[in-house]
Amino acid sequence: MIKKLAALIEVRKIVTLMFALGFLYLALTLAFAPSESLPIFTMVLGYYFAKSTALDGTGDSK
Repeated sequence: MIKKLAALIEVRKIVTLMFALGFLYLALTLAFAPSESLPIFTMVLGYYFAKSTALDGTGDSK
């Protein structure tokens, strides 16, 4: 359980979650059109979470 909590504190996950919260805030306040920046948002989230999953998978195979 402690290892899972420590994994949540990784920098790339914090950056990704902050980016997601910022995007959500801007979308809810209508500071920009969400449909115009959704591809960028999904690309960034996909990159960070895919990289996180790939790095986690390489550590298990040792």
